[in-house]
Amino acid sequence: MAGFIGPVWVGFGAAVTSDRMTDRGTVEILDQPRPSHEPVEPDDRASSPVRGSTVVGTGAASGPAPDHRFGRNRLRWVLAILGASLLAFGVAANFIEFPYYALSPGSVRNTVDRIDVAGTDVFDPEEDVRFTTVSVRGRVNLWDLARGWIDPAIDIVPEDRILGDRDADENRQVSLQLMSDSKTTAIQVALERLGYDVARETGVIITSFVEGYPAEDVLELGDVILEANGQAVSNNDDIGLLMTDLVPGDEITLTVVPFEGGPERTESFTLAEREDEPGSPFMGVSIQTRVEIELPFPVEIESGDVGGPSAGLAFSLGVLDVLTPGDVTGGVPVAVTGTIDGTGAVGPVGGVAQKTAAVRRAGIDLFIVPATLSDAELAGAIEQAGDDVRIVPVMTLDEALGVLAEYGGDVPPSVD
Repeated sequence: MAGFIGPVWVGFGAAVTSDRMTDRGTVEILDQPRPSHEPVEPDDRASSPVRGSTVVGTGAASGPAPDHRFGRNRLRWVLAILGASLLAFGVAANFIEFPYYALSPGSVRNTVDRIDVAGTDVFDPEEDVRFTTVSVRGRVNLWDLARGWIDPAIDIVPEDRILGDRDADENRQVSLQLMSDSKTTAIQVALERLGYDVARETGVIITSFVEGYPAEDVLELGDVILEANGQAVSNNDDIGLLMTDLVPGDEITLTVVPFEGGPERTESFTLAEREDEPGSPFMGVSIQTRVEIELPFPVEIESGDVGGPSAGLAFSLGVLDVLTPGDVTGGVPVAVTGTIDGTGAVGPVGGVAQKTAAVRRAGIDLFIVPATLSDAELAGAIEQAGDDVRIVPVMTLDEALGVLAEYGGDVPPSVD
């Protein structure tokens, strides 16, 4: 039944629903309402039998029949107001945003198809290692919050847990840079396992300052130390050895260059004393060895719009698969997640429960994950895996290869 309110027809039986959730969502009115053409109920008096001027009754009281039109009109108004309220709520639920992020199952993607190698023999495995992703949606609406409450594979987390002190654009750039660094390290580790010497230590990067110490006044964050008191510096150990011959109050002279490149410059300052080790000299900086990669042949990995470092282990396995005969996975798809460092150690990642759900939906039986996951993270992954996916934690690239060997994979031997 429909009622006419102003110039708009409202269908009281029409359903209001969310058609498809996009970044802002849409609201559609199904079964578009139409004006009512139902006949008006006849007055009860019209059916009363009449004989001349005498009313032949059945015991009913005489007088005018009650008018039901007011009750019907009031019902129409109530239903119209209710329908309009539901419509307004649906629209508001799409457009009102909250400072939370929704983490949901992403995709499971091939690695081999993304690896391009030139200048050497390559091989095409029957199946390959797959890396996993998490779908991250920021500034969620009420529908997102409801889905997160209903679906155990979706986590709703505070915005600052994802962004920290960055805005969304800055966070995206950091994420893409982490992916770039991860690919470089993955290639390095894979080639070194095959016996190639690709990494060179080329200085020490200043990664942070300790407030109140003199180095902060003359050096810049990201400066790379190439020499100290005339001696070449390749790694952190070189700085450590130099400091053993110095005492607080000695002057140190550093030759540095900006991390992104540029002219060298020389800076000098007086060494301070460590508060926790009286008598020991201290520059007041945190340092990290700079490692540059020189590849024996071009290797590139196309990661598209995916950010973050968690595909590192998968990319290392993928490079090994492309550069060696046979199938590292034994001819079946295998999902992998985990960061990787220059020594081949596998590091922790986030969103493992969501990744496990994606692996299960992709029909993959084996999922290799970092052994550094917390108990809660591992429990969440196991819950999502059910009886369909076997989850195997590993600490290193070699352990991951050992797991694949158990599944019939053609694992290349390590070359020292």
